[in-house]
Amino acid sequence: MICFFGAALMAILLYRKDRLNRHLSVGTRTFLGLVRFIAVFLLAVFLLHPLIKTIFSETESATIVVLQDNSESIAMGKDSAFYKAEWSAKLDELSAQLGDDYEVQRYTFGGALQEESELNYSEKNTDLSEVMDGLYNRYSHRNVGAVIVASDGIINTGSDPRFATRKLNAPIYTIALGDTTERRDVRISDVASNSIAYLGNRFPIEIALESKKASGNQVLLSIEHKGKTVWSEQVAIQKSYQLDTRKAILEADKEGLQRYIIRVSSVDGEITTEN
Repeated sequence: MICFFGAALMAILLYRKDRLNRHLSVGTRTFLGLVRFIAVFLLAVFLLHPLIKTIFSETESATIVVLQDNSESIAMGKDSAFYKAEWSAKLDELSAQLGDDYEVQRYTFGGALQEESELNYSEKNTDLSEVMDGLYNRYSHRNVGAVIVASDGIINTGSDPRFATRKLNAPIYTIALGDTTERRDVRISDVASNSIAYLGNRFPIEIALESKKASGNQVLLSIEHKGKTVWSEQVAIQKSYQLDTRKAILEADKEGLQRYIIRVSSVDGEITTEN
């Protein structure tokens, strides 16, 4: 407002009729005054650095994200035929119903978030924390109405997914898949070792052996190198749930990258020996 009145006052003072411009016609003085007004006004405006604020408003429909577990454990239970033949159609039906009111985005996952692909239950790793981090990176600035996770809840790598879900500001719903009955199982749940061992030195390998509903059995835990057993130990299972840690001390007698295979024998009644 100050710029406007200041420019107008200057134009009037300079081009009012007086002895200096009386030889000019009214039209000429008016034109020159208008030009001077515009020039002074724009110059004053730019010198004062005005703040121009523009607000855009865009309505975005809520997005429902559907995550489908594509790991091997889904198809290992007694309902494997259902998940391979019928479940995909039911998931399509759910997505179609939600699509009437929301934008639906579907993904599969195992060790990471993936664009929706064929459900073949072939993923060997399940890392829900990595999946949730990937989801956050894609949708942190989007209007996410809800996240639906269809999974058996079995994870074998990564951190606790409950911490990763806190970053995504959206409710999370779950669809329980697979056989939730606890089965007899003996598995190697973790292995810890140094990444480097010097030639001629001895180095440790720590093995975590987890067993469920296998009390009264004995299993053989062993380490193989180049087809030969270099360490073994019998482990007695005495509890319904038992977590044992065994330490093997091996000798670094070969140069270069070495590959060791750790095995545990199975017990009768295990639903799978893949783990």
